[in-house]
Amino acid sequence: MSDDTGLFEHLGKASDFLGSGDFDAALDECGRAHASQAGRGERPEVLCMLGLIAFQMEDPGKGISLVERAHEKDPDCRDYVDALAVMNAKVGKLADSLYFAKLAIALETHAKLTQLIPEAFRNYQMALEQATPSSFYVNARIHFDKREYEIAVEHCAKELRLNRGNIPCLVLMGKALLKLGKYDEAEVAFHQAMEAEPGDAFIVADRAESLFHLGRFDEGLRCCRRVLEMAPESPQLILKAEALAGFLPGKEADSLAGECRKQNRRTLAGLGRVDLGARNMESAKIRVGYLSDHFHDSQIAKFFSSFFGLHDKNRFEIYGYQQNATTDFVTTQLKSASTEWRKIHDVDDDTMAHIIAGDGLDILVDLCSYVDDQRLGLVAQGLAPVVAGWVSWPNGAGLGLYDFVVSDRVCQRADEAEGKGEKVVLNAAGLVVIDAETATLDYSKTDRSPATESGFVTFGGICDLARINEDVAGVWAGVLDAVPDSRLFLGNAPTILAIIEETARELFGRFGVADRVSFQSPQESEKPSQEFLSQTDIILDTFPVNGTRNTCEALLSGVPVVTLAGTRRPALMGASILHSAGREEWVATTADGFVKTATALAGDISRLAEIRQTLRGQLAKSRLCDCATFTRELEDVYRRMLKEGRSRKKVSGKKRPAKKGTRKKK
Repeated sequence: MSDDTGLFEHLGKASDFLGSGDFDAALDECGRAHASQAGRGERPEVLCMLGLIAFQMEDPGKGISLVERAHEKDPDCRDYVDALAVMNAKVGKLADSLYFAKLAIALETHAKLTQLIPEAFRNYQMALEQATPSSFYVNARIHFDKREYEIAVEHCAKELRLNRGNIPCLVLMGKALLKLGKYDEAEVAFHQAMEAEPGDAFIVADRAESLFHLGRFDEGLRCCRRVLEMAPESPQLILKAEALAGFLPGKEADSLAGECRKQNRRTLAGLGRVDLGARNMESAKIRVGYLSDHFHDSQIAKFFSSFFGLHDKNRFEIYGYQQNATTDFVTTQLKSASTEWRKIHDVDDDTMAHIIAGDGLDILVDLCSYVDDQRLGLVAQGLAPVVAGWVSWPNGAGLGLYDFVVSDRVCQRADEAEGKGEKVVLNAAGLVVIDAETATLDYSKTDRSPATESGFVTFGGICDLARINEDVAGVWAGVLDAVPDSRLFLGNAPTILAIIEETARELFGRFGVADRVSFQSPQESEKPSQEFLSQTDIILDTFPVNGTRNTCEALLSGVPVVTLAGTRRPALMGASILHSAGREEWVATTADGFVKTATALAGDISRLAEIRQTLRGQLAKSRLCDCATFTRELEDVYRRMLKEGRSRKKVSGKKRPAKKGTRKKK
């Protein structure tokens, strides 16, 4: 047997460094201790010291796991069991702690290791007095709400190493991974959570979302249908299933969407409505309330912030209802432009209904998205004489929630077809507006023409497999075939996983163009959107879900966007934006038309260079960027809504009196 002198010499130094808080040096000494035992495998003494270091480095789950491995290798050693009793006690796992404390009585201490283990890991009584539950899950929740998703994942991982059965933590980690674009890891987390909690429809819906982003549409669709079966009376889940189905082309999506809306109409019709009582519709000012889960720095919020501060304060009072937990500079900007502001993400529907009814709104505009944080149960209670839906999709049409849906000429027919009693009211200035002066990209970095330098045209597409179905790939491949030597550059995503590259190459390989597809490297720039646009000549829009904010960013960067107009609101957003931008010629209505439009643009490289230099200036003068006119037209829409003021349909459910709300004297 080889001499253990070197082993304990290094472990002694590791113990000293651990006591002084120099964890890196302690880990180095553990490495040397392990190296001194070459050929003898893992030594339990080294595993134990590594576990103590990990515990002190605020990763108790990993620490306990390492010491447990030491105990498995040498089950008769008391020192490992004493440490496990202390460590489990400190993190609040008292049952496990008591088990190891009892076991320790029958064991013998290690002749050399005992003196190297700090007193804090041998004093069981003190550990019991300091016992506290793990805070990792709580911290993960806090960081998730702050949109600090990387940190949230780290805390979740620590909690799960400590408490493997914490399913809510596993789900939270999956949600954070989704936000980071790590869809494969998210799917694994949700799948594990489903196995542990097979009856939880929320987990099934989350897994469906991750599957869609991985391009696994059939599996995602099965999950959506399972959600309908498991939670037929949950408006939140049913609408999420409908929103996910919107990524699917063809009849399958229409069928599922129809089922979802039919079910939600039945559920929402049974909710009681607040009795608003008599209203003074001739008040000097109109009170408009905006409800949104995107009152923070997000793509959708860029549209809100473009007009919030431009409302006529002499005629309108603006109430903001913040459904998102995050508060940042955009939140502050929107809040400062409002008359009143209420943070409501943690307030239940019934309480919030009385608060909003007490605010005495004339119009409530629902701007919530329809994935996680919508408040259908709140909106369904009829909290203002006029309730309207606007930019979100499926935008609530067909659920009987709204009196009006704000639309434009491009989306009008689709919104009317989707509706179920809602009246479509048109904004003459378009559906959305964006302030060209508040853009976050440095357009001086995107003003050169890639085709002029390379000699060939680079088409760009967002690298999200939820939006690149087989129909999209086929049309984009047709564009590449029609434009010799052209390339397709996929990017502008949170991250591009190896599995996504592999799936995308296989997809485009079916059309014989896989060798002409490249992917953006996540290390290319701190601003992936800016770097993506700087390498792209023409953007190819996805369908049946078009781009919105990223389409506006491309246009403001001088990059043309070709879109295929569909029959539903999500498939018409590109056309709506391009019409407002004065670029109707880039809107196609057929797949062949899409190919021809893209080919015509790509056929003149000098023209592309000219567009690159002039498009931003032209956009600044278009309806898309005319925030003042948009706001005046929107205010006219609100006045028309109030003037028409149709009575709500009588619905089942007991009316509840609202708190008395009085107008301020003007």
